Amino acid sequence: QVLLLDACGNPAGSPVYMGWNYLSFNATGQLANMVLTNGQPTGISVEVLDRMSGTSASVATPTGDAAVFARALANNAFGNVNPWGTYAYSNEFCVARFSGLSPTVPYTFTCYASRENATGRETRYTVEGANSDTALLEPGNNSSQVAVIAKIRPKPDGTIDLKITAGPNNTSAEKFYHINAVMLESSPSGTMVLVE
Repeated sequence: QVLLLDACGNPAGSPVYMGWNYLSFNATGQLANMVLTNGQPTGISVEVLDRMSGTSASVATPTGDAAVFARALANNAFGNVNPWGTYAYSNEFCVARFSGLSPTVPYTFTCYASRENATGRETRYTVEGANSDTALLEPGNNSSQVAVIAKIRPKPDGTIDLKITAGPNNTSAEKFYHINAVMLESSPSGTMVLVE
């Protein structure tokens, strides 16, 4: 089972694709009853508990391992740990909580982020359930790399938290961190299937 989530709000009039879920991480809010890639509802929800700062349209077209995210369109949500000019909002972490998950099933999170004409934006993605793991990704001028966190089981209440922040090698003064889209995969029977 595969869920695709566009994590950045798109301009008015943008296409809405079957099998995609939409919730911008630069605002608090919840999306209930997420759908699989074939459009089937799941009862799984995602809620942004701690938001990112804003959005940027300066991104690359996804290729390679990131090609599955091409329909998330050319934008990303960004956060900044340190203040940015006169921009008032900053936050150390963005936190998105997935709920309605099966506590007996392992889940794999694949995160994609891109920010063209930028360097030193390394972002850390931490997935916390009954167990936890972390992956790093450099969004700067990235079009093909993704961060994968595998085999995370939900807490007994069926929740997993995705936390996003600046990575240890982030050299931007503001500690910018980014997310474009997320893929959530599960394999209840032990076999992972991508449904198109």
